[in-house]
Amino acid sequence: LSGANIYLDGPALRNAGYGLENKPENNTVYLSLKNISLATALDRLVRTLDKPKAPLRWSVENGVIVLSTADDKAWAAQIIAAERNEKDATFKDDRLFDEVPFEDVSVAQAIKFLRDSGINVYFHSEALAPVNVDLNTRVNTALKRVHPRTVVQLLVRELGGSTAAVGFSIRDSVWILSTPDDLKRQMHAWDWRPQHVKDQATADKLAQGMEDLSFDAQPLVEAVDTLSRM
Repeated sequence: LSGANIYLDGPALRNAGYGLENKPENNTVYLSLKNISLATALDRLVRTLDKPKAPLRWSVENGVIVLSTADDKAWAAQIIAAERNEKDATFKDDRLFDEVPFEDVSVAQAIKFLRDSGINVYFHSEALAPVNVDLNTRVNTALKRVHPRTVVQLLVRELGGSTAAVGFSIRDSVWILSTPDDLKRQMHAWDWRPQHVKDQATADKLAQGMEDLSFDAQPLVEAVDTLSRM
């Protein structure tokens, strides 16, 4: 559709009974129009496929056209999370990705792409395991010319599905992906610093930036030793 960024909300659409796979029994579009705007094409497309119990709707979020259902609650949760983090410099990163190649890739591959692009992402595996999301979960959010925040928000939306089981927050320039309940608990956990760090030398050390930090299945004592040496 005119090279536009269109995100097909797979979890919400499948939950509503829309077939997305390329199979004969799935939804077929019969539509032939000329000399129309993209907005009109989208209007006609959703009306062609509408199911009475779960009408299709399209909206524009962060330069991306989102095709979902009328009763989708996931995007409302995303908006609330964005409002909480919109003053953070990391959220307002205005770089543009020319291309985000997330076509049926694992979460691990998607996170590696973001980290290689200078975006710190923490995936809270333990909290997400109970909602059946792990690093092997497949995602489809191929996009062009989008900001980092749009990439992360759509990634979270895809993982959380129509129930918004996955959320995000930003702490110390790190995007944290976890469940909404766990993120609330983490907000309280971060409050220890201003209350208990009294001496300036320690406060300065804790605020010190580290260019490269990577622990991959490393024993805790070794991880602590690495931090001590740094």
